[in-house]
Amino acid sequence: MKKMYIALCIILLGSNACASTATPTVEGDIAKLQMNTETTNAEYTQAASQTPEEAQILSLTPTPYPTPSTATLVIDGHQGESLTTICLEVEQSGYEQNVEQPTEQLLENLGLMVKTDNLNCDADLSVVMNFSAFGVQYSGMSGSCYSYHGASMSGSITLTISGGDPIVYSIDEQHEPPEKILESSCINSPINAPFDSVWKGALIDTFAEIWGLPVYVEALDVDGVGYVGLNRIQNYAENVTDQIVIRLIYKLQNQTDESVRSNIANILGKIGPRFHDYVIPALVALLQDPNEYVRQEAIESIGKIGAPAAETTLHTLIEMLEDNDERVKGLSAQTIGSFGSAAADAVPALIALLEEDETDRDTFLKKMTITALGDIGPDAKDATEVLVGVLNEPGTLEGDLDIKSAAAQALGLINPDPELVLPVLLENLRVENQELQVQTLLTLGRLGSLSAEAVPEIVHILESDLSYSDSPSAIRYAAVFAIGGIGPVASSGATILWRLLEDPLLTDLHPWIWLSLAQIGEIDELRAVDELARFIIEDEGLILGGRSSLYALREIQPEVAVQALPVLIDVLKAEGNTFEGSIVMETIGSMGSYASPAIPHIIDILQDESNVLEFIGYSSAVWALGRIGPEAIDGVPFIIRFLTSENAYTRSNAIEALISITDNDFGEDPSIWQEWWESR
Repeated sequence: MKKMYIALCIILLGSNACASTATPTVEGDIAKLQMNTETTNAEYTQAASQTPEEAQILSLTPTPYPTPSTATLVIDGHQGESLTTICLEVEQSGYEQNVEQPTEQLLENLGLMVKTDNLNCDADLSVVMNFSAFGVQYSGMSGSCYSYHGASMSGSITLTISGGDPIVYSIDEQHEPPEKILESSCINSPINAPFDSVWKGALIDTFAEIWGLPVYVEALDVDGVGYVGLNRIQNYAENVTDQIVIRLIYKLQNQTDESVRSNIANILGKIGPRFHDYVIPALVALLQDPNEYVRQEAIESIGKIGAPAAETTLHTLIEMLEDNDERVKGLSAQTIGSFGSAAADAVPALIALLEEDETDRDTFLKKMTITALGDIGPDAKDATEVLVGVLNEPGTLEGDLDIKSAAAQALGLINPDPELVLPVLLENLRVENQELQVQTLLTLGRLGSLSAEAVPEIVHILESDLSYSDSPSAIRYAAVFAIGGIGPVASSGATILWRLLEDPLLTDLHPWIWLSLAQIGEIDELRAVDELARFIIEDEGLILGGRSSLYALREIQPEVAVQALPVLIDVLKAEGNTFEGSIVMETIGSMGSYASPAIPHIIDILQDESNVLEFIGYSSAVWALGRIGPEAIDGVPFIIRFLTSENAYTRSNAIEALISITDNDFGEDPSIWQEWWESR
């Protein structure tokens, strides 16, 4: 029911207006933060080869940065080889800034001894860059200027490994001038053209072709090129290894530039689900950073990691609710909420925060605190009184109504005492604000038969000719959901539901109407299933009522909904490994063991390697097999493959599916699962 509630909310109002739910991620042990103050080169090299449980992750106290072990080559014919010394020669023309110095620094960061005498080197590296500036004539209200806003660079980088042939990389970059500039930014001399924008990326990307992703990490503390490394790491976040993560954390430890620290925190959030044992201690240490933007980024990254971060960060995040920065407080509340019921211990602190005067003055903080209480769910029931108080507050400005909408939604998620909330919900239902009315209707539906006295008001809403400039259909959706959620005691709403079925412009709403008619006892569920199946058959491409029918089927008892399974299998064959196919598979999975005839067709999806967006197709297929249960045993070898997926959600689904199907729990290691499978 909660999933349907959130899904409907997102459909009607968009994701920003709806409470978030914690994304399932892989559970794992959390490495403890070691408060070391010095690190030797040997310790660093050892840490890079250790498991998360063995590795010593440092605090952010500045320490002498260790020289990394020499990076290995990734080029064809030399993969895995290491160079100790390299003879560097740099030739540049047309640009006054020294390119050789940052090039040498980057090579040294990669663990290479750089020589310029061309004697006794493992390899020779030649860098040739020829720069030129070009400009355009700009005209404005008060005159014109010829500005050198364009720059280009061409050349080559040549690596010659001792005894081998030269490996030549051509480099050619160009920075086009913008269409418009401010008069004050006119560049009158070609020597001031934007040359930086044409050589740094070319150098680093070429080095990455030679030494791999470690280049981007080692570029972080090279003067003038660190930001390029940051951008590239973000682009390749899903390809990093544990050794790169450790290097990244060590870089963070000695980083004095707050913007770089903030960006590294962001990157750690992207790779965190895969390397949470390493990343969580580093992010927790960042919560003490003197810069509020760094703290904000660290908190958001903890939220991206999800469940593995809950146990070890919850109480620290509760403390962050007392930070002196309002946004830090709000993001802490948001992240706490993302932990769901695991964050129950935070409820008293969130209630106290909501009652503070400062919170009342900050819309973002207030909304995030309210939303967090809703995300925690029934364990936050003690917040009922304070949330009702929010709904009773005066104020009709957009910000006030936004806060009230969040409170109405939160009340629907914590299962409050109806006697306390119904009067204020009915009062807010009459406020002419779409989002507030939608959230109130959804909450009334979640309260079930206890909302019986609200039925006349809901029927009145459906009978009214709503003319909001946004989308009145959103309110109709929510009202239809509310009648169905309230159940048989809302049978007086049947007449208006039948009338809405006669409106050909409401095709996408019709499946929900059929579902509501069944929920209030006007028709039996089998009739509803037949109608929903008809929509699916008639809606080629699942763009109108068919997609809504798939969602509606999930709310019907599996033993009845399974009557539509043959139709769903036919649609799955037609749609295959697509977004629409994923919706079909999730609907099939919601039928549990009743859907066993669909198993071979879902396995076919897992064998289809044409899917570009793994999250869409494979994740849904794995999830569906897990929901079907032990009868999906033939899918086990295919599910095992996804334990190494780069997508955290897919990995989580794979583990849960394997446990559900086999009644075993061998954790995340695919080799153990494979050994078990082969020994059966």
